[in-house]
Amino acid sequence: MKNLWTVIKKELKRFFTDKRMLAALILPGVIVYILYSIMGNVMQSTMEGKDHEYVIRVENRPNDPRFLAIETLIADPEVGFKKVTFLDETPEDFEAMIAEKKLDLYVVYNTDFLA
Repeated sequence: MKNLWTVIKKELKRFFTDKRMLAALILPGVIVYILYSIMGNVMQSTMEGKDHEYVIRVENRPNDPRFLAIETLIADPEVGFKKVTFLDETPEDFEAMIAEKKLDLYVVYNTDFLA
């Protein structure tokens, strides 16, 4: 029994004095913690823009039921975005509004788009 304790003490002393072995034991846990912290922060920052109200203007939309269905799906809070506003008229300074982020999307179809 005395020899067993001697061997255990020797191995524990060797384990705790070997820097490479301690690094191999501790370093993977630290790296995993850092990676998951970074991933969590990135995920949280991407979720912050979900409450943004989107302002959209579609000009010369063809009179086709498919286009109306797409707009309906986008505006439906159950399926698409929570807050979407479609402008009825084209603002005179739409380029400035886009630059100032007051207008999110401006779509112009050719008059003969489906022809």
